[in-house]
Amino acid sequence: MSGQAGTPAAEHHSSRWPGWIWSVPIAAIGIAIWLAIRSFASSGPEITVVFPEVADLKAGDTMVKFQDLVVGQVETVKLEKDLRHIRVKLNMHADMAGHLGKGTRFWIAGGSPSLSNLASIRSIISGPSIAIQPAPGAKQSVYQGLAQKPVLSFGEEGTAYILHTHKLGSIQRGTPIYYLGQEVGTVKDTSMVKGQSFSITAFVDRPYDQFVHAGTRFWSAGAVSLDTGGTGPQVQFQSIPSLIEGAVDFATPKDAAQQPPAKASDSFTLFGDRDAALYAPGPNAVLYRVRFPEASGGLAADAAVTLEGTRIGSVVRSRLLYDPTTGAAGIDAVIGIDPAWISLAGGARWTQPRAQMNAMLDTLLSQGVRASLVSAPPVIGGETVALRLAHDKPAKLGGGPVPEIPTSGGGGIAGIMAKANDIVSKFNDMPLPQIASSVDRTTTRLAVLTSSPELGDTLQHVDHTSLHLDRMTADMEYRIPAMLTQLRQALEQTTAALRSADAILSSGSSSLSSPEAAGLPGTLYEVTRAARSLRELTDFLDRHPGALITGRGGRN
Repeated sequence: MSGQAGTPAAEHHSSRWPGWIWSVPIAAIGIAIWLAIRSFASSGPEITVVFPEVADLKAGDTMVKFQDLVVGQVETVKLEKDLRHIRVKLNMHADMAGHLGKGTRFWIAGGSPSLSNLASIRSIISGPSIAIQPAPGAKQSVYQGLAQKPVLSFGEEGTAYILHTHKLGSIQRGTPIYYLGQEVGTVKDTSMVKGQSFSITAFVDRPYDQFVHAGTRFWSAGAVSLDTGGTGPQVQFQSIPSLIEGAVDFATPKDAAQQPPAKASDSFTLFGDRDAALYAPGPNAVLYRVRFPEASGGLAADAAVTLEGTRIGSVVRSRLLYDPTTGAAGIDAVIGIDPAWISLAGGARWTQPRAQMNAMLDTLLSQGVRASLVSAPPVIGGETVALRLAHDKPAKLGGGPVPEIPTSGGGGIAGIMAKANDIVSKFNDMPLPQIASSVDRTTTRLAVLTSSPELGDTLQHVDHTSLHLDRMTADMEYRIPAMLTQLRQALEQTTAALRSADAILSSGSSSLSSPEAAGLPGTLYEVTRAARSLRELTDFLDRHPGALITGRGGRN
């Protein structure tokens, strides 16, 4: 017991560490607190945007993007009481703080996929997103969203111009703008002006905006056009997407390229096609008036004006003109002829376009040139004004501030129809029954004549006579050479006798003094004449052997 009394008693000491088992929940709590602090430190501002349209936006799924970079997320979506607006709460990233000022803009992107921007087609699968165009400054509590993308995007550099047209066609927001076949800009906005025309905001990127001058021509290049120029018919269009969404193209004439670049918001006319734009009357164009008595298919503005097949201008305006006195409807048009499309020989220049153009037209009119309506392409094409040789009497320009060019008919569809009607009228005026009756009587008489037995006998007799003449001619052609040979022999003998007689006479013989010889010289003279006649007859028969049958006639 004593031993047990010397053993020290055990003492109990409690530890402050609760144990290793508690380290796990403590660590989890610490991590949660760290994540919360980190989330709070990295989270951006929360803002509310009211959009003027209802779209398929999903909380926790739809993203807020700045130039395809995610900068936020949709937290809640709420439909407004008017059922036309939606209120969207956005949770922005922290790096957007200080970029949500008063000028910040929001819009729903990807709601309408476009062929001009193939990247937008993926929105069909992924759904729309909210696009943002930031502005510096402190955030607002509520922002008013846009119905469509703003005209100018963040960081875009270039120049915006205003185009005016009476027909919008397929041009819309996002329509590409081309220059020399390269895309250099887009259409930012379109709007109607007083219900009569359209205004288009065309934005050309830098540095291509330096190619736009005061004289630059813009035209709609989205539709398919048929070119019937000197190289033959050609079908032209800008691109496959432009057939659906349209396209705008522009070019600058050489003289206009010398001018300074156009300024922002300068106005231009948007022409319907390339030819109408390039051949539109310039500042030096001279205006003339033309009147046509027929109104076949109508003469449209911007229609071509040609001189002997070469385009020199366009129709400025055209209207239908009715004459109550005659009851006829025609066309009254004003055309513009641009000296830039006509070259002067000898290095001359257009120093006085009006006077020089009037003198040129007066000269052409004195040679029979007239203005006429022509279809290009023929029959199926639209009406154009052609200045061409009509073989009319000399004429002169009319007076007034807008001189009138004399016209001639026969052009266009109306002219063709008029000529056809004239031919039909003349054909109808012909006495066809009388002509048919006369032809019938003539053919009947011919039939009777050919079937007459007397005609057969006559033709047979003529045939026999011709055969007999052929035989006689052949026989004479066979006999004539022998006859000619005999005549030549007789002539030679006569010649020999004359020579002998001449020798006797020249010998001085006494026999010549005899009474019998007193008439010898006369006899020799007659014999000589006979010999000469025989020689002439022989030569004549040699040249004309048929004379033995037909006689001498008028031959010499």
